[in-house]
Amino acid sequence: MELPEDEAGNIAFHFINAQTNSSDSMDNQKIFETVKGILDIVKYNFSILYDEDGIGYTRFVTHLRLFAQRLVNGSQDLYDYEDSFYTHVLESCPKEYECVKKIGVFIKEKFDSKLSRQEEMYLAVHIHRILEEYAQRKKT
Repeated sequence: MELPEDEAGNIAFHFINAQTNSSDSMDNQKIFETVKGILDIVKYNFSILYDEDGIGYTRFVTHLRLFAQRLVNGSQDLYDYEDSFYTHVLESCPKEYECVKKIGVFIKEKFDSKLSRQEEMYLAVHIHRILEEYAQRKKT
């Protein structure tokens, strides 16, 4: 049986949600909505299709799921430091950083929380990897 790509993604998210340690279905729903929301922001911002078998996508979804769990549980580390690596990543990835700012707006609206600089950096790196994988696939 063949499924539309969007439906396959929804089924994958249900598996991801089933793997979370939280027994509260409301928390699982918030985590699911947050991960899907961020994936949609990136997908539509760059007009890409994800390679759901790619290592970059897998790592990104894993990071997003853990990030969303921290947001839902109120355990996000907001330690706001800036170092040379942070500066280098954001200067090297301006398109990705613009997308991260959109994610920040989404998080502010959904959780009334802001992204730490560390989280901005990690998101930019993951998005950069996704874009590299996408560019590689388009070449072949």
